[in-house]
Amino acid sequence: MHFIELLHTNEIEDLVNLVKNNPRLSDFVLKKTKLEPEIRMWVAEQIKCRENASKKLPSFFEKNTLFTQRGLEQATHESVALVKTKLLPFKPKLVLDLTAGLGSDLFAYENIASTLIYNDLDTHLVFLAKYNSIKLGISQKVQILNFSANQIFEQLKGITVDLVLMDPDRRSGNSRFISMEEYSPNPKELEETILRSGKNLLTKLSPMLSIKEITQSFKHVHTIFVVSYRNEVKEISTLHSLESNKGEKVRITCVDVYSENKFQTVTFNTAEQTLPLRVSNQLGKYFYEPYKAIIKSGYADTYAGQSNLESISANIPYYTSNNVVSKFMGRVFSVLYEGRFSVKEVRNTCKKFKVEKASLSARGFYEKAEALEKTLNMKPSTEYFMFFYLDYSKNPRFCLTVPI
Repeated sequence: MHFIELLHTNEIEDLVNLVKNNPRLSDFVLKKTKLEPEIRMWVAEQIKCRENASKKLPSFFEKNTLFTQRGLEQATHESVALVKTKLLPFKPKLVLDLTAGLGSDLFAYENIASTLIYNDLDTHLVFLAKYNSIKLGISQKVQILNFSANQIFEQLKGITVDLVLMDPDRRSGNSRFISMEEYSPNPKELEETILRSGKNLLTKLSPMLSIKEITQSFKHVHTIFVVSYRNEVKEISTLHSLESNKGEKVRITCVDVYSENKFQTVTFNTAEQTLPLRVSNQLGKYFYEPYKAIIKSGYADTYAGQSNLESISANIPYYTSNNVVSKFMGRVFSVLYEGRFSVKEVRNTCKKFKVEKASLSARGFYEKAEALEKTLNMKPSTEYFMFFYLDYSKNPRFCLTVPI
């Protein structure tokens, strides 16, 4: 049992105040606070966690909740969790989280569902959930349980669960599992069991998995969400129900989240035929790169075709047009210069446009962006961007752009 679980509430609050009064770990380390080594290590961990939680779980941070480092690492970003609740085609009344961890996914349904059931096999996380639910002001809506994923449905016999959430443990020490067979619990093995007790299942998976592997692994997936936060892919979530059977069309919804109320989505259907994409060896006035969620989905060319763009490189998600596409889900740039790549040509171009710093990107190129940065002695910038690629004739090209 963790020592914190043996303390009275007022003793925990004293330690929480100590954490709050030392917002930087370096300040706490330098102080000669008289604490037992175990308590001192815990306070240091909480200070470190709060630094990360201030951005990742701001509501938890503001309410002075407790964390574990591993729980915080696996927790869904608060804005992402809230956006995911808006993507569902239904509003669940009762939500069960089988592997709730710190509870960020479950607690996002606070204003939607009437009942939230928190479950986790880790007794310490269960203790934290009880404490944190009080701090967050939602303790009367949350039922907290401590069972394995297989045991939980025996305890909930006769109860209709509208939505079951599952975020399997994908880590062992500092290593991350990629194969679903290594997840704990295994989502493939539990899919049928869960759907016999719950109407819908939403599973959070590693962004390292391919869409093809996911569709082949489950029998009842009907929607796949590829979710990025500020253009960094964070997760792939799958929505299941018994009404959906393997082999039927699957919707793929790509989501890029900037904040709870600012996000973009685009949806593709695996049954739809992909329209031929126009190609060009000539770069137009504008350069486009779809957000990474779309690239991860495998539907970048489809989206570019729907947006009337032309491809400038084989199997690379770089596109162009002479007319700017509004509300494009990705990065859009105005092209200042485009030419055949050589170090001398790049340096001459930078000199001509008085560019001292530029952010470099390279896809399908024979050098990575990091190597090009060293060769060109170029530091990142938010004003200028340079892209390196091979055109359809396999010629090395580059372009200098500014964002619009």
